[in-house]
Amino acid sequence: MSYVNYVNMNSEKEENTQKIKGAIGVLFKKIHTALGFMTIATHFGPVSDSEKRVADANNRFALDLYSNLKKDPECSGDNLFFSPFSISSALAITYEGARGTTADEIRNVFHFPTDDSVRRRGYSEITAGLNAWRAGYTLRVANALWAEKTYPFLPDYVNTAQVYYHANAMNLDFKNHVDNSCYTINTWVEDQTNHKIRNLIPRGSINPLTRLLITNAIYFKGTWVKQFYKNNTREDDFRTSPGKTVRVPMMQRTDKDAVYKYEETENLQLLEMPYTHRRSGRELSMLVILPKDENLMTAENSLRYQELSDIRKSLNSRRVDVYFPKFRLETEYRLPSTLVAMGMPTAFSIAADFSGMDGIFNLFISDLIHKAFVDVTEEGTEAAASTAEYTEALAVPLRPPIPVFRADHPFIFIIQDTESGNILFIGRVVNPARPANRRITSGEGMEDPNHHDFMDNRGRAKQYCMHCGSPFWMHCGSFQERDFERCPVCNTPPPSWGEVKTCKGCGAKVPKDARFCYLDGGRLKL
Repeated sequence: MSYVNYVNMNSEKEENTQKIKGAIGVLFKKIHTALGFMTIATHFGPVSDSEKRVADANNRFALDLYSNLKKDPECSGDNLFFSPFSISSALAITYEGARGTTADEIRNVFHFPTDDSVRRRGYSEITAGLNAWRAGYTLRVANALWAEKTYPFLPDYVNTAQVYYHANAMNLDFKNHVDNSCYTINTWVEDQTNHKIRNLIPRGSINPLTRLLITNAIYFKGTWVKQFYKNNTREDDFRTSPGKTVRVPMMQRTDKDAVYKYEETENLQLLEMPYTHRRSGRELSMLVILPKDENLMTAENSLRYQELSDIRKSLNSRRVDVYFPKFRLETEYRLPSTLVAMGMPTAFSIAADFSGMDGIFNLFISDLIHKAFVDVTEEGTEAAASTAEYTEALAVPLRPPIPVFRADHPFIFIIQDTESGNILFIGRVVNPARPANRRITSGEGMEDPNHHDFMDNRGRAKQYCMHCGSPFWMHCGSFQERDFERCPVCNTPPPSWGEVKTCKGCGAKVPKDARFCYLDGGRLKL
């Protein structure tokens, strides 16, 4: 899974006031921030007080942001997925240069420790632990500062970012080579995230007034301690809402070695599935919160700091029959309006004070974009015999029944550092058959809303070749534009949109000469 954020900051506030008003949601004119990977020394030993305080701050922010995103109309009834640690890492670097009200608001929203040494040491230790060498999983965290080569940033700020956040500073020519700068940053992000996060910086985001872009990316690939065997995966129903289901690949572990940390309350089932790790790495796990009444709000109401802490402490190892869907999510969020609503408006205004970066009141944040990717499959490593050990009692009737954890309806999941409790990733699965959090706008020939969920977060839509039926991705604003592309399999251009006929499978309008429907790939009856 991958997460990327960037913050864009601009300067020359008075000169650009009109541009700011006319371009809501654009990046900062002088500073851009983006999240990237970093590699630091391995951290050993128990969790320190500094690390615990930063992890607690990150968790509070994670739950606050989740609460705000779930209320966003654009996210209503959809999957959610983001990395609070990725976002808070980028903003921690930004916070180092903030002063006055700007700093106070950022600190309150992100719950940063007021003690500079505690905050800096905590982020450094967390990153060291996550980037442990030969940890048994792949987890990379990196930061980078991309600065306009002619802009005089304070050496102390650049040094703080490098020493405590391992953010390497690189100079680019934002004034004269905007496209080349954008390409350089996007390529770096793509490389850091194993090509899972592409085009983080949209065209037009960087302009000659951009002065700094801060990036942070997190990439994680882990294997289950308790592997889900592929030959046991079956197509099954997942209830997205009352009366509505989708078919998904449902993984399962129901054998005698299926021992997990588990607990249940009157309204919830809680399951923790660990990832493999070696002694040099941190113990990571996925915590799943499943409502018994199939009402996701029941689970979301449990996402309060103290309740989540109590949930973790209540888990106990036992045999559990687990049914869990395979899913893949890609998300993208523009966060300025959300963070303003959470209490930090000044950073996004011409009243911002980031004088700790340049020594003058010349910078403010114009945008903050977060992209995330996760892919959950059966892959993993079988547990050792001692882990799978389960003692059988002679008095069988006294043995408690084996609980069934069947995630066939919406649930919440958290990827966490089990030792510190730090939330690295958090999300909800409402529809595991829907990979992206953006939908195609309805257009002519797309009357069935079930076919509007194919656009990903890069403005691409899934299409089937109308000649051979092969699936591929196309770039388009909407299907209404008829902006179809040549099939990469049979190299045939789409048929002419003269006369049309109706697909009997989904009701879409297709060209008369089409052999397959471009929406569902079904062969058309002549």
